[in-house]
Amino acid sequence: MSIAAFDAGDFLRWKKVNGKKKDVFFTPLGIGVVIKEGKEEEFKSTYHGSRKNLAKDFQIPTKLPVCCSHSDLWKQVGHAKAIPICDKIVTELQGTIEYVFCSFVILPKEIKKISVGGYGCPLEEIPKMDFLRALTPMFSYVTAWAHSGRHRMEKNQYLIHNFSSKHTTAWRDLTSHVVPKIFPRGDECNEFISVADMVVYLTEKKLWDQKSWLEPDHVEGVWGDYDFHVETRYLDENVLSKIRWYSKQEISTENYLARPMVFIDIEGISVSELGGDPIASAAAYACSKGGAFQGFDKHIDSRKIRDGDVYVYAGREAEKRSNSLKDVFNIEILSLKELRKKARKLFS
Repeated sequence: MSIAAFDAGDFLRWKKVNGKKKDVFFTPLGIGVVIKEGKEEEFKSTYHGSRKNLAKDFQIPTKLPVCCSHSDLWKQVGHAKAIPICDKIVTELQGTIEYVFCSFVILPKEIKKISVGGYGCPLEEIPKMDFLRALTPMFSYVTAWAHSGRHRMEKNQYLIHNFSSKHTTAWRDLTSHVVPKIFPRGDECNEFISVADMVVYLTEKKLWDQKSWLEPDHVEGVWGDYDFHVETRYLDENVLSKIRWYSKQEISTENYLARPMVFIDIEGISVSELGGDPIASAAAYACSKGGAFQGFDKHIDSRKIRDGDVYVYAGREAEKRSNSLKDVFNIEILSLKELRKKARKLFS
């Protein structure tokens, strides 16, 4: 069974009008990276070897085990370094990659508004640009759905970067024949999703540098010198019924989360406020176990815990919760200090 990993980002083009930037084109851009069967361990070994070398060569400050997620990397070292770093990793991995799948949305100018809702809520029409921008947070699984439609006969394990989305027919169709693994913060703790993230980033930059438009021939052309082939599928008005949300209810991913999950419960501090070594430690530990990680909110995340997960605490109340949860689930309990000690031995 091959691994197919999916992530997504924005594709934006703009021009200056009266000295100000004006968006002239926008679409979510999704990428799936399919690994050659039997090459998964080689992929991971090559990835981490390349990561270590490039971290030294380019003096990357991050300690994340999959440090080259573009959203983290370019903010630290800038595009001038982030682009060659990502390209070098993809180049070194190309012998382990079967193919890259690219998906985006193209809607005709005549369509001004998109109808959404209707199931348990009123139908409403929203501007096309608002709809397209709302697709970006959900486009990792939409790309997986688009891929599965063409590759139904392939036996792939679907790894999908975490998303937020209301219910769509695309999600219902995907999960009717695939059991995906959803990775919160996947581009920080999963090597395969990290590379999908890099290919999203590089595709946008390569097209920009070549002054090429987002068209199938152009996408395939910018990757033409690599050993893997590229397949594109653009989504048009004919599939709107699949990707428009029909309900205001959010999709619950708790039964699809990658396991083990590493939950971080720090009293008085949210994970979004935390950085540096604690986050790098959680990412490294999750990566070593093939899982993912996220912050823990006692009001909404207790139902996500399963046997085999890891619960990391800091603070008295968080420690009390860990003891209560250990009486319910067969989980590993670690203080944040203990986690950091364990993580120092990983990916050093």
